[in-house]
Amino acid sequence: MNKKLVSGSLLCRDGFKVVFESNKVVMSRFGQFIAKGYECGGMFHFSLSEFCNKSVNHIYGNVD
Repeated sequence: MNKKLVSGSLLCRDGFKVVFESNKVVMSRFGQFIAKGYECGGMFHFSLSEFCNKSVNHIYGNVD
């Protein structure tokens, strides 16, 4: 199984705001919308913007 997991607490520590409500999650950074996602099968799945991909790769390294 090939999954990419992101730690919510590490995102928050690095300036991201992560808001969970019902079956939806919204992520922003410095007041700029980054992504939203929905719960599916017990996990939240994001549709990430190009800005977010660059930010997350910078913080955690590109893990493929």
